[in-house]
This record gives sequence, structure tokens and C-alpha cells, in this order.
Amino acid sequence: MSNQTWSKETVTYQLGTGLTLEKADWQTFSVWFATYIVYKDNAWFRQSFDYSCGVVKDLEICYWIKQDGKRIGGVLMEPNYMNCLFLIPPFSDLGKVVVMLRDLLIEWSDPTQDIIVGGVKRPPTPMGYDEISHYLRAGFRTGEARRCMIRPTEKLDIQWGEGFVLGEVSEAQSEEMAALFQIAFAGGAGNRPESFEGNLKEVKIYFKYSLKSELERRASTLVYDAETNKLVGACLIGMWEEWPIVFDVAVHPEYQGRGLAANMLKQALTVLSEQHTVLRLFVTLGNSAEMVYHKLGFMPGTESTQLFLPARSK
Repeated sequence: MSNQTWSKETVTYQLGTGLTLEKADWQTFSVWFATYIVYKDNAWFRQSFDYSCGVVKDLEICYWIKQDGKRIGGVLMEPNYMNCLFLIPPFSDLGKVVVMLRDLLIEWSDPTQDIIVGGVKRPPTPMGYDEISHYLRAGFRTGEARRCMIRPTEKLDIQWGEGFVLGEVSEAQSEEMAALFQIAFAGGAGNRPESFEGNLKEVKIYFKYSLKSELERRASTLVYDAETNKLVGACLIGMWEEWPIVFDVAVHPEYQGRGLAANMLKQALTVLSEQHTVLRLFVTLGNSAEMVYHKLGFMPGTESTQLFLPARSK
């Protein structure tokens, strides 16, 4: 394959042996994306086909993979990034396609930055692909693995016990929450900010983009030590794709093991039951909090792993 640099104006790229990558209109692409990516396993528990189509709305990185002019798959791709690769039956040579797209991505990408691939599923998908193994054979390395979990809402009995006082979530407590998150998530699983400033940025994102109504505010909880007035627990509930989601839940290390995380989630499930049927959350594999979610009845979705090709130069 000859060298091919990336350009917004380029419509077709040669992949070799009759395969091409061709820019797609997002509206047509979205139906195939929803069918072969979302509804193949619905890893994020999206609630409707139409909403799934809207995930790629207005994206300019939608591409068809074609063999001798016939559509055999699709992918979201731009320099240093690839996601949501799918193949259309009966074509099934995933390993071949991964290698060809890897080679093209290397031509497109900034060599001083990693090439990131998101949304690779494990275990083998219903169509029989052991997706991750094909990427590993092509030289990619595994990064963070996550899954979505879901549970119906309902009114639950909550016993807080003595020694704790509940507070309402507001922007006035942003720095207090950021300090708690920095301590609670230190050294844990997941790509969490390590600095106070990084955690404060995440809290500000929650208030600006995720918190949509008074209901989510009431479903969120701050827990204080009644004696010291120290913030020891926080659960932030927001909206994502028209369903409520746990934006963050954290307990100070000195107060873990007392049921605070479970109670904050029960509070969310109880309040949200007024208007919503389910609550979702994301968990990074290796995070001990997953056991808390499991005991509360959250059902796990398909594991999704981020992979990467390391930068080739600095």
C-alpha cells in the first residue's frame, strides 16, 4: 500500500487486495452502525434504535470498508483514533481488516502520540469474533477495560445508622467533592485524575453537562461525619442519553465498609423511581466497587476494552 496521508477532503483510501476505505454520510451510516455495533450486544444499554442512530449524528469520521466496491463493514476513524469497527456478514476476516486499518492509521497519525482504539468487545461477540485477539496479533496493547451496568429503579429501605448527616449536592460544594474524589480514587482502577485540579474539572463537567433537573439533584447525595462535619461520601446522579446514570460515587477510605456507597445508590434508585425505570453506571474492571453494584442487583453489560499502539517517536 502506497503512503496515504489523511485529509478531510479525501473520499477514498486504498487498503490493498481489493479493499478500500470510503467516507460515508453519517445518516446512512448510522443505521448500519446501530444494527451492527449497538444492537449486536447493546453494551451501553441504549434505549431505542433511533437514539442509537443519533450517536454518530454529524460526525465526519464515518467510513465504509468496501471490497471490490461492495460494502463489507464500517468504522469511525481519524488520525490517532479508531472506534466501532464492524463487519457485515458474510464477510468475516476481521484480522485482515484490522491489519490494513492499522497500517493506514500509522500513515495518518502523529507519530509522537499513541493511536487509540476504543469499543473493542470481550468476550467473543454473538457473531463469533474474538475481537481483542485480532488487535493483539496486530501489535496493539490493551488499556482500560470498562462495562456498563443497569438496574431497575424502585423504592428501597435505607438505614443510615447514627453518626452521619446527609447534604444536598450543589456547586458550592464543588471543591469539597473534588478533594474527596482525589482521596477516594487514589491508586484505584480507572483513568481517574490524580490531582485536585483534575477532579475539580470533572465535578464542573457534571454540573455543566450531566445534571439536568431537580430530580437528579435529589437523587444525588452528600454524606458528612456528624461529629467532624467532614465530607465522607458523595454520589452524583446525572443524565446520559436520556436515562439517568451514576456520574460518580465515592467514599472516603476511612469510612469504607460501612455501607455508605450502597445506601447512596439505594437513595438514587428510590428517588429516580418517581420518573425513571432504570439507572445505569459505568465501572472499570478491577474496581472493587463492582461487587457493591453486583450485590445491589446491577446487571453487567459486555466488556469494552480500549487498545492502543504506542507512539513511535517523541
